Amino acid sequence: GDDMDIYFVRPNPTAVFCYRPSGGSVCNNSTPLSHVKIEVSNGQSGTNRRTRLITIWTTGQISSQ
Repeated sequence: GDDMDIYFVRPNPTAVFCYRPSGGSVCNNSTPLSHVKIEVSNGQSGTNRRTRLITIWTTGQISSQ
């Protein structure tokens, strides 16, 4: 699958997104991103499934919903 690395070069608070398409080893930054959303779940299905979205902005702000 595709990979997304998110890192911060301190002391700069800006997030850097490194998108690598399926098996690639080089970052593809041809489309600038303002934020990424990560969905996490409890791994269950049906009515027992619980999910949260974590949003990371290039400004360094991180929030969850």
